[in-house]
Amino acid sequence: MSNRPSSASSNADAPMLVLFVDRDHARLIARANARTKRLQDWTFAPDTASWWPKEGRAPTATRATGQSVGRTRGAQRDPFAARLETHRRRFWRQVANATAGAVATLDAQAIVLAGPAEAARALTDLLPATVRRRLAGAVAAAAYLTDAAIVSKAGPVVTRAVRARAAGLS
Repeated sequence: MSNRPSSASSNADAPMLVLFVDRDHARLIARANARTKRLQDWTFAPDTASWWPKEGRAPTATRATGQSVGRTRGAQRDPFAARLETHRRRFWRQVANATAGAVATLDAQAIVLAGPAEAARALTDLLPATVRRRLAGAVAAAAYLTDAAIVSKAGPVVTRAVRARAAGLS
């Protein structure tokens, strides 16, 4: 009989990361050795006061196309909304990259996304492939929950993922 612990019990002591995501907020929480610690907290708060529109009227191609200014071809977007969405995508890319760095630094065996389903799905696509391989799943969680409550909701998801990996290895 070997003194070596089973893979399921050795993975239980490995650090677990929970990434809580909401529309404009993210929290990265680590759980290791029965202790919970918030590693990073992000809030999307663009400084829109410096976003001034360009002076003058937007150029039109009325003569070339024969269309009046009021008619539109395709979906026209408000420049302010487009700029805000670009900054939001950049914010979520930064969250995904920082999460990848934390996974590598802590050698976390499992990561769980928590929060509204649509926010978790959107962030999943931005995570690097190395992080997506360690993704154990997602749980629904509200923004008002404490870090410990979010981690406790994520615990069963990690346990199932660890058992599934162990069953796949044997």
